[in-house]
Amino acid sequence: MIVIPMAGLSSRFKRAGFELPKYMLEARGSTLFEHAILSFKRFFENERFLFICLGVNDTVKFIKTKSESLGIKNYEIVCLEHPTAGQAETVVQGLKASSVNKEERLLIFNIDTFRPNYEFPSDFDIDEIDGYLETFIGSGPNWSNVVPVRVGSSNVLLTAEKKELSEFCCTGIYMWKNYHLFLDAFTQMKNQPIEELDGNEYYIAPMYNHVIENGGDVRFSIVDRSEVIFCGVPDEYWDFANAD
Repeated sequence: MIVIPMAGLSSRFKRAGFELPKYMLEARGSTLFEHAILSFKRFFENERFLFICLGVNDTVKFIKTKSESLGIKNYEIVCLEHPTAGQAETVVQGLKASSVNKEERLLIFNIDTFRPNYEFPSDFDIDEIDGYLETFIGSGPNWSNVVPVRVGSSNVLLTAEKKELSEFCCTGIYMWKNYHLFLDAFTQMKNQPIEELDGNEYYIAPMYNHVIENGGDVRFSIVDRSEVIFCGVPDEYWDFANAD
């Protein structure tokens, strides 16, 4: 299952004067929603999609219309009543309200990031591990970070949010072996005061630390920075919209 949490408030865009949620904004002839979902075009025929949203701006109708026009064969929409305290909590609430098969693999992706022609990594078997994060080489404290067990290894020692612990920055693709593993990691994170959590929100990347501590096999892949397009803030949106 490909899970798309899109229940944020688009606060930075609202402060910049935008009236629509960012996924409804258009650039280069398509909405940001379409650009993001087309990352998984090769999976439209055989993967289920779960969209988790808020009931604003007629979003449910928007998702249905765009999903059908894109040719997604199997999708489900869960509409939350209230905003959550972070992406991880959004996903948990959405999964609990969905028809997800509890043993089904989850691949979670941000609605404000584009990964044209995404495919599963080839240097390890995603069916044999507990989770993986996709990364690029970058810098700055605003990313999710992955620390490998050693140089040259794809095994993850530690993950973090809003802390610059390594050069491996997450693209926003987070794979989990199944719903049970994700829910267990979230439950363990929820037992900590939110003030002690990375970024003071329920982010997904730090949840892998609970899996690793319990002996789980978590990996990471590396893609070139040019393969990822970010539109999470107004400046990134304008850069993308106005690029040649």
